[in-house]
Amino acid sequence: MRREYADREAARTDDFDPQDLNDPIKPPPPPPTESIKEFEERIEAIFPELPAPETIKTRHPIVQTLFDFDLTLAALKRRGGWDSPNYQDEKGKMCLEWLNVLIHSFEVLGFEVILRGRKHFSFQLNFLGHHKQFVFFINEQNPTLVQRKYHKKTQSMTYCFRWDQETEKYAKGRTYYEFETMNPQAIKQIVMDVVRKDENDYRSRVVSHYEWKVDRRKYEIELRQSQLQEAAEKKRKALEQLLANRETLMSSAVEGMNHADQIRELIEIMQAKSQASQKPIKDFDRWVRWATHHANTLDPRYMSVQGFEAWVAKFKLKH
Repeated sequence: MRREYADREAARTDDFDPQDLNDPIKPPPPPPTESIKEFEERIEAIFPELPAPETIKTRHPIVQTLFDFDLTLAALKRRGGWDSPNYQDEKGKMCLEWLNVLIHSFEVLGFEVILRGRKHFSFQLNFLGHHKQFVFFINEQNPTLVQRKYHKKTQSMTYCFRWDQETEKYAKGRTYYEFETMNPQAIKQIVMDVVRKDENDYRSRVVSHYEWKVDRRKYEIELRQSQLQEAAEKKRKALEQLLANRETLMSSAVEGMNHADQIRELIEIMQAKSQASQKPIKDFDRWVRWATHHANTLDPRYMSVQGFEAWVAKFKLKH
């Protein structure tokens, strides 16, 4: 079964990378070549022969572990312990026998059974690559007096099994499987129900995964277009900001040059006024020196070569 699913995956032609826009969308997966009924018949035809319960003479190590632990509980109970043993009475022995048949049959089918826990045990089955927890028990039915008298019902015990999760998907609408006797057909029903569900899940997953990839490709295309639009808008705004910065630099330089010329004109006027004065103006020469230096600082024509290169670099001109 696992090889078959691997071969099916390897033979698929609908796979593509939804994030790689250069990888074209492949045609959808073709419909299955066989119906679910035909699939079941094919699997049942190659279903391994399971041992009859009466032919299983050895106690599986997992069952032995439970049995030994139960003997410990029984001994502790006799000395006043709180926990009662589970498998010492007739019902408990039937439980262990049922578990022994289950495990041996599962292992014949190639499924690994795993025991979890040191005091409170749980059981898992490595079933076609995924772990499934299961529960086994004996259902004891004690009919009422009315049921015995009028419906002819008698006391009985049945062998029960359920998957610990999503039981309704496997047990044909019941919360658990219930069998009047232990036989290979009971094990086969439990296994075939899961095989059927796995096949339905696989077929559904192939279609849904392809549809998801198509939807993801649409999302990637929309995302790429959005990113291109955002990049174009960002580039446009950056260009506008660059041109505005250049205009500011030019305007600032022109304003500085004009302002410097106005300061120099003011200096000449004040110098003429000072010369026409009958007495020298206090600190006038110091003011002239400061004003001249200030005008030169504002005037881009007085920049050094290094300063001019730094000013030109602010324009961020492309070569």
